[in-house]
Amino acid sequence: MNGCKLDLWTEPMEREFEGEKFREKEEPDMPDVDVVWRDIGREDWEVDGGIDEVWTVRQGTGADCSVAAGLGVSLEHDRLWDSKVCRFDYDLPELTKVQLGSSSLYPRGPYQPRPAENGRHVVKLLLNGAWRGVIIDALLPYSKSTSKPLHATTQPISSPHSTSIGPPWIPLATKAYFKALGGYTVRGSDPGPDIYAFTGWIPERLSLREGFQREKEWKRIYKAWKSGKVLVTLGTGKVVQRELVPFHAYGIIGLREEKGERVLDIVDPGSTPRQPDGVLEESMDQLSLTPREGMHQENSPANLQVHLP
Repeated sequence: MNGCKLDLWTEPMEREFEGEKFREKEEPDMPDVDVVWRDIGREDWEVDGGIDEVWTVRQGTGADCSVAAGLGVSLEHDRLWDSKVCRFDYDLPELTKVQLGSSSLYPRGPYQPRPAENGRHVVKLLLNGAWRGVIIDALLPYSKSTSKPLHATTQPISSPHSTSIGPPWIPLATKAYFKALGGYTVRGSDPGPDIYAFTGWIPERLSLREGFQREKEWKRIYKAWKSGKVLVTLGTGKVVQRELVPFHAYGIIGLREEKGERVLDIVDPGSTPRQPDGVLEESMDQLSLTPREGMHQENSPANLQVHLP
């Protein structure tokens, strides 16, 4: 796939992560920027994105908004539902109790991914109809001139300007995904295929303009949300209202009914200066978006993506 050999998934053995230092012969393609690849610091592996606080994923210069939005809602789902989350595995007869997103990275410790002794990691992704293993090293892209990360990072909402990269599984998992897709230069803005690749949850696109049954869909999605059985993302079109950005993907980390309104908590993985913490509250009754154009198909509608196990 895009020049990468992607074997069908088998559980990695511990010895695969021991021995001589592993380095890829060639790193995934990056956008046209000066880039230097650096190893992850030991202190970064101690960041676990715990359950006591909301964390947001920022896409970075070399990442994509749809991937960041998809992993961001998976991260929040882990926080809300902890061990109750599920990932569908075609090799098993039923839903498997694992952490969404973070469960894709190996080697693993008791509760989360851990650093490999030799710097070799394997990421489990659902690609071309089957779970496959993508092998990567632990190097991440940084700007050669500014030393700022070009990869996706994760910060707690209470510290939006933190210099930590956050839990390392996010940039490593996205590195493997971009490697399989041909590099960091892949064009996105549709979190559906991204979430499907990491979790196996099947995406369903809902247009907010044509044929959208507001009452029916809200009741269906809100019921699933309250039981942890859905992930929700948002895609915008060419013309938008309020603080949203055209042709952009957002994560939904909260749905609630409040004083007669249906409210979405929308996370911007790109976070603009108008939204320094990356979170925007928006009433479902007032949210009005126009058709999106060009990125995936001509005049496809602005949409909600819901992802079901």
